Amino acid sequence: MNSYFRLLRPRQWVKNLLIFVPVLAAHRIPSAGELNQFLFAFAAISFCASTVYVINDLFDVESDKQHPVKQNRPIAAGEVSIKSAWSIALTTLVVAFSFSALINQTFSAWLAGYFAVTLMYTFWLKKIVLVDCFTLAALYTLRILAGAAVVGVQVSFWLLACSGFLFLSLAFAKRYGEIAVNISQGREYSIGRGYKNSDSNLILSFGVGSGLIATLVLALYVNSASIVALYRTPIVIWGTVPILLLWIFRIWLKTHRGEIADDPLLYATKDPVSIAAGLLVAALVVIGAEGWIV
Repeated sequence: MNSYFRLLRPRQWVKNLLIFVPVLAAHRIPSAGELNQFLFAFAAISFCASTVYVINDLFDVESDKQHPVKQNRPIAAGEVSIKSAWSIALTTLVVAFSFSALINQTFSAWLAGYFAVTLMYTFWLKKIVLVDCFTLAALYTLRILAGAAVVGVQVSFWLLACSGFLFLSLAFAKRYGEIAVNISQGREYSIGRGYKNSDSNLILSFGVGSGLIATLVLALYVNSASIVALYRTPIVIWGTVPILLLWIFRIWLKTHRGEIADDPLLYATKDPVSIAAGLLVAALVVIGAEGWIV
């Protein structure tokens, strides 16, 4: 049972909390009924993601067997049969869209789009240099758009731009970390990817640059007229800019040192400094919105 559980990669589900971002960014507290809708949405997108994880493991089983870490995945390790894996994938897909049917058609459409893009990524896009990172960033952004559809919240340009560049930076960080593993293992190419070890410095530049753009977008938002409608003391929100910049630099520093071997976003959910930074940003947003500092 543990093997079947690991096959679904439930630790990846924490990423799906992004569906709550639009309603929080709009400073709207969901009602009890809306909260139930969000829970259904979280379950739907989580089971949908697990479906693609299983399908990905089925088609990457041979390359996973050659990877120093991925060889321990249930299918590659021979803990789960091919037939059982396909049955699980079909079951989780049905469960995902059953939950989405309890929400609304718009959310179901976004979920279908998310599923389609993830399949394209699994079979094709992840093998194309640079396009794979842009696709990963788009999948994170699709979670936000799907969350907005749950209660009909409008997603602002600022949120899409800032999150898009931030997720692109994290996607490049993930690839940079994988290249570092290749170098340590004496391989020239990334298994299942099109990157060479010589690309590492360029990937580093792309990733840090994307993070800087995300911070710039946040700074421009704080200085825009849009912020006046949401915050009584907008100047307090300026504090979020250096926090984001410091966090991005820290993630890249740790990735460069080889201290982040997994997805940077997953690392952040367990990193005390990242959690503290998130709580501080939340506190500044509340203070700015309520006008507690004059």
